[in-house]
Amino acid sequence: MFIGMKKNINETVTAKKSKMSGVKIGIICAAAVLVAAGALFAIYNMRENRENKRQEIINSGVFHDGITVNGVALGGMNFEQAKAALAEQEAAIAAGLTFHLKSEIDPAFNFTLSPSTVELKLTFNTEDVLYEALSLGREGTLSQMQDEIADINNNGRALEIGFEVEDESLRAALEHAASVFDRPAADATFGIYSDFQDNIPLIKGGTTATFRRYDPLAKKMVDDEAIPENAVQEGRFYYIPEADGLVLDNEAMFTLLKDRIANRQYGDVEVLTQVTHPQVKLADVKSKFIMRSSFSTKYSRNTDRTYNLRKGAGILNATVLMPGEEFSTNERLGDRNVVSAGWKEAPGLIDGGARTNQQLGGGVCQISTTIYITVVQSDLEIVYRQQHSSKSDYVDGALDATIDSNRIDFKWKNNTNSPIIMFVWVDQSNRTMNTEIYGEPFGEISGKKFDRVEFKSKRLEILYPTNKVHYIHNSEVPNGMVKLRNKAKNGSVWEAYRIYYLGDKEVAREVENTSTYKPHDETWIYGRGWVKPTPTPLPTPTPPQTPVLPPIPTPPDETPIP
Repeated sequence: MFIGMKKNINETVTAKKSKMSGVKIGIICAAAVLVAAGALFAIYNMRENRENKRQEIINSGVFHDGITVNGVALGGMNFEQAKAALAEQEAAIAAGLTFHLKSEIDPAFNFTLSPSTVELKLTFNTEDVLYEALSLGREGTLSQMQDEIADINNNGRALEIGFEVEDESLRAALEHAASVFDRPAADATFGIYSDFQDNIPLIKGGTTATFRRYDPLAKKMVDDEAIPENAVQEGRFYYIPEADGLVLDNEAMFTLLKDRIANRQYGDVEVLTQVTHPQVKLADVKSKFIMRSSFSTKYSRNTDRTYNLRKGAGILNATVLMPGEEFSTNERLGDRNVVSAGWKEAPGLIDGGARTNQQLGGGVCQISTTIYITVVQSDLEIVYRQQHSSKSDYVDGALDATIDSNRIDFKWKNNTNSPIIMFVWVDQSNRTMNTEIYGEPFGEISGKKFDRVEFKSKRLEILYPTNKVHYIHNSEVPNGMVKLRNKAKNGSVWEAYRIYYLGDKEVAREVENTSTYKPHDETWIYGRGWVKPTPTPLPTPTPPQTPVLPPIPTPPDETPIP
């Protein structure tokens, strides 16, 4: 039993000792945890302080002392302040980018190419450089950052901004330079004088002459103040030979200047050029420009009528019609019914061609008629034409073209692929109205070649007036008087033809028009009180009597022969 009690006591003691040891261990562990936690807290606080310092440096937004860009110290500046400080540097760089384009071939050429003289656009990398500068001393650990900042303070960091010239602006600047330098190739062309005196072109220096030159590029005639020195006169025309051109080689210049800009080599630059050649030679102009037709009509002596012919010819002379362009005689000559237009009174047809009277611009129909014949013989298109009411005495029937201000016009059209030039003039010494038309050589009709056209007509019919005599009251005739207004006049019908020839051989014929000129009865006009005579009836003719033939004699009785 004792032994059992002892065992129990020992077990109890052992248990108490074990319990006490556990408490001690717990206390020790708790203390260790507290120490460890404190150490960790101290370490955390230290790290947090360092990170805060690191973030403070990163987020300060100012450049470290010792950083320069293009020699400008940025220490203590923020981004916007630094950018503003470098604006002057950008301007200085732009001002220094200057090329002086020169040419040994053309010493007078001197073209300055810079942002201040042409729209040369520069793109700077200033912001990229500033971001790079701002990142210095702001990467890595706090110690690494502090070491780099110390190094920057001690040794400095120098950066440079760069730039690029925008390609499109450089090309545009070269185009501008080319517009000053280029001497484009000149195609051969021709020129004419707009004024003539009795079929003679006015010479160089004429005070009233206008020299008109065909511009192949603009495809129209232009007025020149002077004849080109290299022009050669042949007849009515001045021919201007072709000439090679000299232009900037813009692609080669672009490559050269890009290289010079990359290497910051500015200053004088000898331009690179290339020779250009004309497309049209003088021989081509002459071979494709011929006189297609000419025609002349005679006029009678009448001072005022001749004046009108000369005035009209002066207006129409040296007319140039471009392909597809239409010519209106009335539009060109203007209104001839007003005195202020400067036309004089001369005979003109009235009363349907029965007679003539004095009218402003009288005689100009001879101009339109002469042109009409020349136009047809030039194989050009007739847009509108009307014959006179009475056949003209200076051309055959159906070959005439009448005009009347604001009423009847004569129109034709350039239906070729080249300019048509018409000369119109009066030759007073020979009393002729003259026209010439020049243009490209003739082509074909119905697949057949031809080299000239003739305009001919023939009379188909004579139209006779009636045998009636007409009397018409007219208040302008004195009382009791009568006067002849017009005599009886025959009319006629004519047909005109375009006849195409190759040499002397007719290759085609077309009807151009059929024209009818009315006949006119004899007509008198009378004043008040005049008694119209009663027409004396013509005696009724006695019909011829049928001749009475003598009776056929009766033959005598024949006595039979025995």
